[in-house]
Amino acid sequence: MPSFWENVDDFTSNAFGLAPDKANLIASQLISIVFAFIFYFGFSHKNVGTNARHVYSLSVGMFLAFCCFRWQIIQLIASAVISYILLRLRVSHFQILILILTMAHLCSLHLHRQIFNYGSYILDVTGPLMIMVQKISIVGFGYSDGFSKDEELSPLHKQHKITGCPSLLAYMSYLFSFLTLMTGPCFFFQDYIQFIEGNSFKPYSVQNSQGKSHVKYPSNFMPFLISFLSVLFWGFVTVKITSQFPVNYLIEPTVLNESWFLAKLVYAYLCTTLYRAQYYVAWKFGEAVSHAAGFGFSGWTKEGLDTWDLVSNCKVIELETGTSLKVLIDSWNVQTSNWLRYIVYTRFKYNPTIATFTLSAMWHGFYPGYYVTFVGGAIALIVSKKFRKLYRHNFLSPPYVKFLYDVFTWIVAHATLSFLIVAFLLLRISLIIKFYKSVYFYMPIITLLLIAFLPNPKEHKK
Repeated sequence: MPSFWENVDDFTSNAFGLAPDKANLIASQLISIVFAFIFYFGFSHKNVGTNARHVYSLSVGMFLAFCCFRWQIIQLIASAVISYILLRLRVSHFQILILILTMAHLCSLHLHRQIFNYGSYILDVTGPLMIMVQKISIVGFGYSDGFSKDEELSPLHKQHKITGCPSLLAYMSYLFSFLTLMTGPCFFFQDYIQFIEGNSFKPYSVQNSQGKSHVKYPSNFMPFLISFLSVLFWGFVTVKITSQFPVNYLIEPTVLNESWFLAKLVYAYLCTTLYRAQYYVAWKFGEAVSHAAGFGFSGWTKEGLDTWDLVSNCKVIELETGTSLKVLIDSWNVQTSNWLRYIVYTRFKYNPTIATFTLSAMWHGFYPGYYVTFVGGAIALIVSKKFRKLYRHNFLSPPYVKFLYDVFTWIVAHATLSFLIVAFLLLRISLIIKFYKSVYFYMPIITLLLIAFLPNPKEHKK
């Protein structure tokens, strides 16, 4: 099997002009789509039992993980097994202990890469482990919530609580499901179980002009096709265009010393925007695989249209056209935001925004640039919310004023995001300071001035 997989990798690498690790990922996702359609047609809940669907999803996931990462798969199995033992033992505050242990395991791999392969973007088992940490902690906190009364829980926690410890088969199937194991995104345990049991496709009753009603069911074909075409489009952008705008160009001496301020900002915007394309490829691949298997349906609109955003991890249009920093953040890595909101933001009583951004930075790794991005983002988000609350209502009419205000806030929001993402890409503090110095530290200076001089919203209203 390894020799067969190597041949598949070689073909993918030569066909798309990709590095071996990225070719490995693309090959696994293309094969996952085939397995997904087999699952949809051959392992429908109408044809086989729940256990058979669990076994198929788990087996294919572990098969693909082994083909891609060989014996590194032990890292994934170890986290899964140890966490399940803690679930069964129900030790005091087991959900927090599980989060700490899985994060410690993930952090050890991040540190290993940082020490021995600094700045490397090679795809290895760390990626799937990041998704697994999310899933394991979701089960831990959901199972813990299951011991509380509904009136003691928030609507979000009540929605995803787990009553009764999951079976080992269901637990491992959820963690190793081939649907999003390789690229994400994460999804909630209860949503997956409903899908496996065949309870996720809710019919919709439609009445025609004669008053006769009929029932229609959601179709996964168009959602799959749209996701897969998105993969092709963003794949083209990644391979042909993104490489033409390297972020390191921003720290070349001629650029630092001679380029205009606005030229640097425009280039920073272009390279950070195009950098997102590779994430769009990965996440849209995860959507495509899930949709091919029939997973991802989230409900019906008022007009009777089926929606498939249960595993959607990015809202591309909202992100690229958003006029507030909050909209940009909420449109990016959506399922990770849902995870952070579920286990941190809604449970942490003191300054949940800073706590959420800190955990997010640790989950990504320990490069200094990550902390500049996430801590800076948390502070900028707090300030932008305050500014919007104070002044936005003054610019809602007439239409041309609102249009000008939207253009202004779009520029500010994307200039802020670009400033932050450059740090995420440069990684090293010395390189980050070089670039920030060349653009006069515009974002932190403006942020500090706003913190110092913006009035309190309550006092301003008075």
